[in-house]
Amino acid sequence: MAKSLSTLAVGATFEVPVKAAYQSLLGATVVFKMADKNHSGYPSNSVTLICDKIPIVLAFDAKEPSNSNADRKNYGNNRYSYANVLQWLNSNATAGNWYSAKHSADQSPSSASYVSNNPYSSKAGFLAMLDDNFVAALLNTTVTVAKNTVTDGGSYETVTAKMHLPSTTEVGLANENSIAEGAKLALFSDNTSRLAYPTAQCVSNSDYTNSGFNASAAWYYWLRTPDSGYSFSVRNVSSSGALNYFNAYSGSWGVRPLCCLKSSILASYDEDQIKERTPSIGETLANMFMDGLKEALSGEGGNKEPENATKEPPAEDQRDDEARRRGEAVDMMKHIAAAFDIPATIGAVSYTHLRAHETTLHL
Repeated sequence: MAKSLSTLAVGATFEVPVKAAYQSLLGATVVFKMADKNHSGYPSNSVTLICDKIPIVLAFDAKEPSNSNADRKNYGNNRYSYANVLQWLNSNATAGNWYSAKHSADQSPSSASYVSNNPYSSKAGFLAMLDDNFVAALLNTTVTVAKNTVTDGGSYETVTAKMHLPSTTEVGLANENSIAEGAKLALFSDNTSRLAYPTAQCVSNSDYTNSGFNASAAWYYWLRTPDSGYSFSVRNVSSSGALNYFNAYSGSWGVRPLCCLKSSILASYDEDQIKERTPSIGETLANMFMDGLKEALSGEGGNKEPENATKEPPAEDQRDDEARRRGEAVDMMKHIAAAFDIPATIGAVSYTHLRAHETTLHL
């Protein structure tokens, strides 16, 4: 089955296949989430997707030993248009071939001498790892980015690429230096909506270790926004969903990119891949009781008469007995429902357990 992206709700998730050679790094798929539709300032008739989880932790930009600015020499460069991570995200190059200098003092993230953790110049570009059809469908998107007031003159610039980091404005945090870097994405409304968790592969492949860095806990991820009072500090979303900042050369912060696709693109899904959740013991007992109750209420079960048998109306005392049994059955059902916290209704579907098993679409 297939649906156009425009018909799907904000928050819907999509699996993008990862090429076999890179599945040990990213997993079999990278899951994206619908962040907005027809987002202001983005390509017309498009949808905006963002990685549902953090697929990898990398430095925003490496230290630049030949930079005349001491802070950029020691902590990296916070200008987004120069960022190593922007170049890597948008590269389709093979392993070790994605980097090229963007300015005279630029430095590749090639070793622990230049990034605190997870050097990545030897990796293939991010786009080289993803399904070719998905990459071909990505739209060039122009974003607004603030510039720091120390070395880059303040104000803002625009950057065009297929993959971007979100801005403080787009995730619903404060505008940097009173500059709106785009508009808020519909997905984001509060700290909870901004939380993101690293994937299991992200954690296992990282050379950075920390008790708080695990697949069950929210983690920090980079934004494209500079901390505008400094030449090296970059804004990020903290593990609480709040605004944070850190040095550009830190290789322990997450990369959670966003991208745009035409809203008319069809996304297909395979209903066979939706797995049923194994019911708990309480639910199993309740389901058994519900089946029996339905039989009691409908008069089914026990010794059934042939379908063509002639039925006579029940006597008065028989009707009273049936009403009593039904009342007792309903009371018992309510007690079981309260004990096991299950829906106490008949003939209505409870979607409580389906939310965790929403259909994931395959682009």
